[in-house]
This record gives sequence, C-alpha cells and structure tokens, in this order.
Amino acid sequence: MKLYTRLLIFCPCYASVVSYDHRTFAWCNAIKTKTMRNRSDADMNLKQILTKSLPTSRSCQNLALRRKQGFQNDVKRCTGQNHSPIFLGLVGEDWWYWANHARFMMSQGTYIDLAANDPVIISNSFFLDACLGWRGLCIEPNPSHVKDLVVHRSCSVVPKCIAETKSTLSMVKVNDPTMGRSHLGNVTNKDIARGYTIMSVPCDTLANTVAVHGITHVDFLSLDVERHESGVLAGINWDAITIDVIIMESDFNSSSARTLLSRGYERIDYLGRPCRGQSAYVNRLGGFKLGIERVGGASLPAAAFWNEAFCEATSEAV
Repeated sequence: MKLYTRLLIFCPCYASVVSYDHRTFAWCNAIKTKTMRNRSDADMNLKQILTKSLPTSRSCQNLALRRKQGFQNDVKRCTGQNHSPIFLGLVGEDWWYWANHARFMMSQGTYIDLAANDPVIISNSFFLDACLGWRGLCIEPNPSHVKDLVVHRSCSVVPKCIAETKSTLSMVKVNDPTMGRSHLGNVTNKDIARGYTIMSVPCDTLANTVAVHGITHVDFLSLDVERHESGVLAGINWDAITIDVIIMESDFNSSSARTLLSRGYERIDYLGRPCRGQSAYVNRLGGFKLGIERVGGASLPAAAFWNEAFCEATSEAV
C-alpha cells in the first residue's frame, strides 16, 4: 500500500512523500543488478548484458495502458516472473541515460521531467526517483496526471505548463490512451480524428520554476512537449543553471535543436542511428563527459529498438 501525503508549499506545486512497496524495490534491484556490473568496466561486451533490459517491444507498456487495478499492477506486469526486468521509457531513454552516465555517478542527482505525463507508463524518470532516490521535478499541466503523480511518485509535482513567458495558455487535451499527444497551440487534423477538448492551463518559465525550487544544476532533463520545446528553452536563464544531459523529442533542424547546438551541446543518436525526433544532447561546455566516456568507453546505443518504420512514424509526429 502506498503511504503518501500531499502538501502545498511556497510554490504552486505538490510535494509528495511516497513509500515504494516491495515489488518496486524488487524491480529496482533486479534491473540494477542486471545492468550495473563493474563501474570501471567500459568493455563494449557490456552491451550484450545491458540490452537485455531494453524494451524490445511495447507489449509491457500496452498491458499497463489497460490497467484497472492501479499503479502497483503496472510494475508487476512489467517485472513479474513472466518478464525480464526492463526499463519503462518508450524507446530506452532511461536505459540509455543509466547505461552511459547515471550508473557511474557516486552521488544522487537531480532531474526534470517535462512533461511528466503518466507516473509509470513510458516514463523516462520513474527509475531515477524510485530506484536511485534522485531529487526530481515532474512538471505536468494535465490535472488527471497531476493527481496520479502526487500519489505514486516521490518527485515534486509542478501542475503547470512551461513556456517562454508567464501566462495562461490553451492546451489541446487529446483523447489518446495516456493523453501523451496533448499539446499547447492550435487544434490539428490528427486531434480532430482522435477527439479532443480544450482547457486553459497556467504556464511559467523554466527559469522561474527552478528558481522557486532552488535548483541551479540539473543532471538530466527529459523534454517532450509536443513541438513546444523551443518555447521551453527560450524561458531558461542559461546563466543561472547548468543542464548536463537533455533527451529531447524534436526534429534535427528545429529551432530547439539549433538552440542547444549553439550553446555547446553535442547531439547524440541514442538509438544508435539517426532517428528524426529522437536525440540526446550532451553539454560539452567546461569539459563535461558522460560517465562511460570518463572511464574510456564510448556511448552505448539503445539500438535494440531502432527500426525504419519506427523512425518514419516518429518523423510524422515531430
């Protein structure tokens, strides 16, 4: 059973105290044991072990989408006796970050998940707080997801959108299974086909949001806001914060990608081959290196999921 409290503090956010149960810890221990090995081992043979924990299909996540019995059953379905323990990111985003950097870190880090969406289904950050105990901001304007995040996650939940300026904007709430295609801006033909509602949401800049929480360094930013990434980046005070690694869903030639490249980030094809809309950006200013690079290795790709059809489908979405 979950133990949680919901506290309204000095910012418009919710701080939750979550006690993850034994099944979650069993999943954490199993997946870390499978992927940890030796911290100093940068042997490429490690890829053979690591890729066994990649989600090679969406069957586990699709089961979770149809859940009727709550969050813990999501974890059980994905990690029970009939399944090898796997990471939950849709295409191995959390796996890539753990395999190439987080497992080498000697202290807990800080992450921002924007937008967080569902607390577990295709989550890029669940592993970081449930298994590593990291400090996190889960930023999510959808009230349905906010409620679940407060109950089921240990991150500080910020119930708003992030934009270039502080404002109130219209969000298109799309009727897909996790509402992950919801977005700011105008209604599209795909929205009409899927069904949608319009809601007003409060928005603020990322600069204001991290300042409220006293955050000046972010180890990992998961950025996927359905073509609004440039607005998020425009609202960052780059002189007041450093962000080491960003996984962003955006076209290679988008204004958001150009912004990061102009600020000293290197784009990495974390799926192993170019896949439009799926890139990691590593901040090379000041000599920053991924953990695996510091021990003499090269970035291990989440290549088990790469395929032509997926990349073509992703290209249509960005």
